Amino acid sequence: MNPSSRHAILILIAEFALVFSTTMAAEPIPFKVPPGFVVEKVAGPPLVQHPMFACFDDRGRLFVSDSGGKNLKAEDLLKELPSCIRVLEDTKGDGVFDKSSIFADKMSFPMGCLWHDGAVYVCSPPSLWRLRDTKGTGVADERVELVTKFGFIGNAADIHGPWLGPDGRLYWTDGRHGHEIKKPDGTIQTKGKAARIFRSKIDGSEVEVICGGGMDDPVQMAFTEEGEPFAVVDIFEARPTRMDALIYCIDGGVFPYYEAVLGEFKRTGPLLPAISELGWVAPSGLIRYRGTAFGSKYTDNLFSTQFNTHKIVRHILERDGASFKSKDEDFITSDNPDFHPTSLLEDADGSLLVIDTGGWFRIGCPQSQVAKPEIKGGIYRVRKKDAPKVDDPRGNEIPWKRMQLRDIATLLDDPRLTVRDRAVQELSRWRDGNAIKTVFDVAQNGATPRARLNAVWALGRIGTDASLELVADALKDRDASVRQVAARVLGLHRHGLAAGKLQGCWLDISAAVRREALIALARIGAELDSLGSVLSESGDTFLTHAAILALIESARPNIARQYLKSRSLIGSAGSTGPPRAALIALDQMD
Repeated sequence: MNPSSRHAILILIAEFALVFSTTMAAEPIPFKVPPGFVVEKVAGPPLVQHPMFACFDDRGRLFVSDSGGKNLKAEDLLKELPSCIRVLEDTKGDGVFDKSSIFADKMSFPMGCLWHDGAVYVCSPPSLWRLRDTKGTGVADERVELVTKFGFIGNAADIHGPWLGPDGRLYWTDGRHGHEIKKPDGTIQTKGKAARIFRSKIDGSEVEVICGGGMDDPVQMAFTEEGEPFAVVDIFEARPTRMDALIYCIDGGVFPYYEAVLGEFKRTGPLLPAISELGWVAPSGLIRYRGTAFGSKYTDNLFSTQFNTHKIVRHILERDGASFKSKDEDFITSDNPDFHPTSLLEDADGSLLVIDTGGWFRIGCPQSQVAKPEIKGGIYRVRKKDAPKVDDPRGNEIPWKRMQLRDIATLLDDPRLTVRDRAVQELSRWRDGNAIKTVFDVAQNGATPRARLNAVWALGRIGTDASLELVADALKDRDASVRQVAARVLGLHRHGLAAGKLQGCWLDISAAVRREALIALARIGAELDSLGSVLSESGDTFLTHAAILALIESARPNIARQYLKSRSLIGSAGSTGPPRAALIALDQMD
């Protein structure tokens, strides 16, 4: 090619880039933000077509589950595999993505995207997958099917996720299309037709059901700092009218509405209620806002996307005994019927990415009965006008590989959320006694509750007998959130040696700590005594659930029978009472 031809081609490329960037910037924003906030479009065609979910890696690259824009049945999705995972890059550092490539093609329906420790995890029916670029080419050359098999019909009421819990485990949701998961030896580990919330280790082992019920489709999840999981649910109730919901996914919980599948679960009494009833809105995304850029009143709020009503709703959570209550208010609204937000993502600087999938999906939304694949989606960034600039928000300038343990431990309460997360992950890689002792010193003597709390999470991820024994000591921490996390970690690992210390938590002033201790004892299957005072507490549905669950899982009918004599079978109005709890436990014990 001669120099003049090369020059002409370069001019054409530059003109195209200018037209593309100007067009994207000039496009009207399809929604309204509250006063004091600003929004810009940061990705659209041709970088993405119909984005659904996304995650950042350590470098700030954005991995996006991009739909093929086709409404197909399951068998056709598996034949065509029309969707993909794209990776977007911001090469100019201005917050707008300008480069796109395909990380993994030929996927059925990728309804999630998680980056963790060098790999992308995604739920794409019928399985949960791990995708890895082992050659550094930007393309996933390794695909591992971690957990399978989940039923699906192609209507998006299938498996979603996964998400990484603060405990270092994978969490995902599954709609009411059935599943059958087998162990490596071929025996069935869990099977059923009901909707469920699942958890496993990072490698897909130790799959377990957290909760479930007759609900149609639990979708996206979020977690409190103490590890309590939440989910938004499509069709939580169907009578007298359809109602979607925000739920607290407590261990062993059973939720409405489809009676035919409720027999698959052990029951502790009435079906558990929602934290917030949302109406027929088709919620699809959920996050906990962890940063401070929006202002302190937004920190720890949940935000959900509502596909039907073209909204993003803010959920202001408040602890209510052993559960929660929520005050809900609109955060983002839209008059555009083709604006369909599917998920949200908090960037490291505290800005919020809103993902709009466009007009292709036509199932389940009364306002979207006609597919409009020609209406492409986009990704938008919402900022607070006066938000301060965050230096090195991802901690990429920190010399992680050369740092001593105590230096890493000082970052457990760093103001940058991604730095805190990485500090927990880096500390959890160490297994020797000195390292565990160093982390425990922070757990015991850290200046702030958050530093001690994150140190307990790190000890839990290490997961050795030595580290868990130190976690048990954190049950005496002066802060309730640390005690709560310690109880949760011990239960997660079924650390039976801590049963005695956990029973002492029944007298804790915090109902959340008492609840976590009871759930931990249920997982351990410990012998229980002195439960009468907890079982007598009326009005706290979730605490009573945890106590009866512990009684059921203890599998000791002689203990349950003792409570039959402890007080009147009738009891006060609304009170479960020890006798009623004992009858439920005896009925549900294996």
